[in-house]
Amino acid sequence: MTKKDWNKEIKKLFSSPGVDKEKKESAPSRDWRIIVLVSAIVFVLSLSFHGYLFMKVNDDSLFAVTVKNEEPVAFNKENFERILNIFDQQDTTFEKLKNEPLTAVDPSL
Repeated sequence: MTKKDWNKEIKKLFSSPGVDKEKKESAPSRDWRIIVLVSAIVFVLSLSFHGYLFMKVNDDSLFAVTVKNEEPVAFNKENFERILNIFDQQDTTFEKLKNEPLTAVDPSL
């Protein structure tokens, strides 16, 4: 059993027999072979990626989160109060703007 010369096979795949050696003319058979080969490679890669993704989602291991139980998070009450005050100020500003009439002048008048 003889081994295949893969370099020769690849060169044969991308060349067209009996066509211009300087590659000045178009070779539809070569072009279609390249298009079909690239499409097949993209299809196989897409199929394998989507199969892998399906298996991970099916096992619920894709979105799994590992929880670290090191030390509890310290609750800072002063920062919490400060943030609540900021939200209260924004709420009062919003209500004030919503209830007051618009003071912008219409330039078209």
